[in-house]
Amino acid sequence: MAKTNTNKKKKTAKKKQVDPARLDALVQNIRQNYPEYAIFFDEDFGGFSQEVRDLLIEFALDPEYTKDLLDTNFKQTQYYLQVDKDIRTWNQSTPEVKRSLIEAQIDAIRANYGNLFKDDAELERVAEGAARQNLKGTRLRSFVYSQLSETNKSEFAVTSTMDADAIRAIGNEYGYRVSDSEIESILTGKPEKETQSVLTEQGLRNRAKIALMGEMPHLKPQLDSGLTIKQIFANYQQEAAETLGIDPSTISFNNPKWRAALSKRDESGNVRQLSLAEWRRELRTNPEYEYQFTPQANRDATDMALTLARAFGKMA
Repeated sequence: MAKTNTNKKKKTAKKKQVDPARLDALVQNIRQNYPEYAIFFDEDFGGFSQEVRDLLIEFALDPEYTKDLLDTNFKQTQYYLQVDKDIRTWNQSTPEVKRSLIEAQIDAIRANYGNLFKDDAELERVAEGAARQNLKGTRLRSFVYSQLSETNKSEFAVTSTMDADAIRAIGNEYGYRVSDSEIESILTGKPEKETQSVLTEQGLRNRAKIALMGEMPHLKPQLDSGLTIKQIFANYQQEAAETLGIDPSTISFNNPKWRAALSKRDESGNVRQLSLAEWRRELRTNPEYEYQFTPQANRDATDMALTLARAFGKMA
């Protein structure tokens, strides 16, 4: 118990004056024997390093000051308490380890975003920032887009990338038009314009789903089960393509003409989803779909004429 009290006093003791030559020897000893702390003698991380340097010198001066106590006291410094764990790990890594981490990030970034960089120097800068924070996945993507949008505002448009198209595709699954502000927030990790909130892909899905249920509340059970409007509409799209003899890709839920399959208003003003049989009849009888001009309609008419002819004995 007495030793613990002594150690606490050591942590709060005033900084001792040390002869420069001896101080240099102490620092060299720390660099050699405790390389994980050597970085604090080379860089000043946001003004936090001096507190750690004083702690290291105190440790080196006192033979009774254990390494375990040093590690414990280090975790109570402002540097440890306020600096992110991944950045602390980076700061205490050797130059060789840092270079290896940067190279790994360069490979990852080049594979996914290489075409967005104007030169290797810019790629190196962004890769080092990503390595310092140990970024992966969505965090890495947000960092890359954020860095590019800040440094190349006049040359780089987040909304013109393939990732932006993928986000628009999420909106299309629910018949929702995604704005540029929503895309920028998702890709850069910055708040949406006129808000303090960062939008995520899941947040966009929820927003699009809520907007759709506001228009078509009768679809709520299906949407709540995890289906998208694209999935719900797929059978109606295929039925229309086959009935009318047209390319399915030209049949979009966003077009009110086709949207009616899932939001047909009856004479009482109620909106509901048609059955496939009702949709097939709608396609054949509603002039808007021009079924009467299709090859299938001609075949149906011919078959009907032949059937009537046989019924009235006009054909053998």
